[in-house]
Amino acid sequence: MKSGRRVLRRGEGLTPRRGGGLDFVDMSDTSAPPAPASPSTFGKPMELECFALTSRPPEIVPGRPNRGWMDRFSERHPYRCLPLSMANTTGWEILCPMSFSAEWNGGKLATDIKLTPDRPHPDFHEFAKTHFSGGVLTFHTGYLFRTPQGWDMQCGGPPNLPKDGIQPLVGLVETDWLPFPFTMNWIFTRPGRVRFEKGEPFCFISMICRAACKKDPLSGVIGA
Repeated sequence: MKSGRRVLRRGEGLTPRRGGGLDFVDMSDTSAPPAPASPSTFGKPMELECFALTSRPPEIVPGRPNRGWMDRFSERHPYRCLPLSMANTTGWEILCPMSFSAEWNGGKLATDIKLTPDRPHPDFHEFAKTHFSGGVLTFHTGYLFRTPQGWDMQCGGPPNLPKDGIQPLVGLVETDWLPFPFTMNWIFTRPGRVRFEKGEPFCFISMICRAACKKDPLSGVIGA
């Protein structure tokens, strides 16, 4: 695990190297405007440690601003909404390494979801699973993440990118101490078939200051 350690800063990504390993990718020109510095990070860059757990982990890229439904508006009007674009780009996307379909028959068992890759892939059955019941599809990120002390990781689906028939679940993980990886889960909203394409984000991760999440209901002061 130690040899697979990589440190990401804002605007950087990780892409699998042919034959194994990871390469850094600088994509800072597609990232969101710099976020205001907080007292705990001022004067030094915020860093995210990524420990690859396999020889071919999924690619990680900075959040991308483009959305198909936003492109289809007249004059691409939604891009004029800065909060939308900031949400789309404040974090990292973890991308599917292969294309596949998932079909749920509406049953309660884990075996009621059928997973079918477009073509054979040696990592597919370790990447996508039906670990839980009730129409839940589980992805393994391929990494153990470590954030600075006091910072958590929120994991969910890509912001403002709805997917018909299935919904990403959101979790807040205390990655400043957690010694094992987490999974990314999606839940079918109805029986049917959905597709995930190669290069499509199946998980979106961002870092959240734990103190900022605590609020005194009487004073209304964040972190009180």
